Amino acid sequence: MKFIRSTFLSATLSVAAMFGTAQAFAGGHMGTAHHASADAQKMQIFYELKIKPGKANELRAIAREMVAFNDAGEPNTIAYNVYMNEDETLFTFLELFTDVDAVIFHGDRFATGSYVGQVLERTDGGRLVIYGAISQRLKDWGTENGFEMEFFGPIDGFYR
Repeated sequence: MKFIRSTFLSATLSVAAMFGTAQAFAGGHMGTAHHASADAQKMQIFYELKIKPGKANELRAIAREMVAFNDAGEPNTIAYNVYMNEDETLFTFLELFTDVDAVIFHGDRFATGSYVGQVLERTDGGRLVIYGAISQRLKDWGTENGFEMEFFGPIDGFYR
């Protein structure tokens, strides 16, 4: 699958919208009064897909099912939000996980479940970006499962 390129500003604004002004990208300074090493392991995902014409309502219904499925079955998924732009051309997932193990657990459920086909049948390419302390294990998992991913390692940031 060939992924389109969106601007970094779009990704940054979308992630900021998900986590609000009180939360930022994972990095060296985590927490309000201390630097918690567990927060430094958090991983964020930005997955944006181009919607095929006439498929927006179907994707909304699928998204609601996916949110319920992930909420019930993924205790280490901290946030899982799905958005659609006003002109119904972009379908965006913004996700936050406790660590790389949680990302791979979620990815396995998505890659081997029924939702991947439902989503990909209604979309036409996209961009999958992983933010956080990237491991070779995660890169290998992505390659083995046919995902083209972009990786952004942390510089600095905090969670409140």
